[in-house]
Amino acid sequence: MPKKYGQACPVARSLEFLGERWTLLIVRDLLRGITRYGDLARSLEPIAPNLLAGRLRRLEDLGLVTRERYSERPLRASYELTERGRALAPVIITLGRFGIDLLKRAEPDYLAAHIGCGGRVPPTAWRCLRCGDDVTAGELELLPQAEIAPPLAPVAAE
Repeated sequence: MPKKYGQACPVARSLEFLGERWTLLIVRDLLRGITRYGDLARSLEPIAPNLLAGRLRRLEDLGLVTRERYSERPLRASYELTERGRALAPVIITLGRFGIDLLKRAEPDYLAAHIGCGGRVPPTAWRCLRCGDDVTAGELELLPQAEIAPPLAPVAAE
């Protein structure tokens, strides 16, 4: 059962739903494109299978994740973030930026990318460095640095 803070504060209320151990790491992996239960379990090892299933069920109940069965025997499912779930991308990205300072690394393993064109979206601007579009949370995914599309060359004025 999620911890209740009993405060009329949006941060406390959000933590009541998302502050359980593993929950934001599951969201992180879904943003990285890891969608199958078995792949999530491997990525999040040593998470217990019943704990992963419970967290995914909770995210589904909150409308943050959808589940699709792709095999009946054996029963297997894949998961995808809903638009509401993808809105957590800035939270994950900001936590990642904070964490790389703690790890004393220059860059995280995965960077925010614009779903529309694959360009990098820095956490401080929310504007795609490739196409120049303002990017909403629902238009973000996490990609390895090697998969980030380079900025487009500026168009010369005639």
